Amino acid sequence: MSAALESEPALYINHLRIAKWLDGYATDREADDDADYARGLREIAAHLRQGDLLNAGLLLRRD
Repeated sequence: MSAALESEPALYINHLRIAKWLDGYATDREADDDADYARGLREIAAHLRQGDLLNAGLLLRRD
């Protein structure tokens, strides 16, 4: 997390805000009995919080 904050602070902070919103939306979906969709949203939010979708992140790295 600290490496993500150091390498791309503005983008990482934006990703944290998106992840927070996704978690809230996932909670709403669970209330509507859509648990699989909510689980998928939470997985994406977790990747955003881990920095996996930053330019040098795990999911976008081009080795």
